Amino acid sequence: MKFQIFIFLILFTFQMHYADTKEYELFSEQQSEEEILQLLQNPYVNPNTKNLNGTPFLHFAIEKGYTKATQKLIEKAANINVKDYFNKTPLHYASEKGHLDLAKLLIEKGANINEKNNYYDTPLHYASEKGHLDLAKLLIEKGANI
Repeated sequence: MKFQIFIFLILFTFQMHYADTKEYELFSEQQSEEEILQLLQNPYVNPNTKNLNGTPFLHFAIEKGYTKATQKLIEKAANINVKDYFNKTPLHYASEKGHLDLAKLLIEKGANINEKNNYYDTPLHYASEKGHLDLAKLLIEKGANI
């Protein structure tokens, strides 16, 4: 019995280490959405992991416009209000890049529309500044402070 527990612990530790090293592969600029989805199949990948610059997986997926990867991260319980080094949330990224479908998804899942980053900018500021009027309209309709 002790031997079985020992083997289990060794295998579990190996799987955890393997997952930790694989998680950072999600941040490769060359990763396609399909490759990211493949990596997310690993049950040990933590959807709330950040890279060395403090950028969470969810921000990366949204910045790239990866709808399926974003949905998968949310399914795996990624924090939809997680902040990066500059206190930008995923909704800031979606608003800046003009990803209306991803912004709708985040809002539907409870994203904070009025969250401010280090410079006191909200997602509405980003959408307006970048000319994403459809996204700005959505944010206002959903209760963004003007």
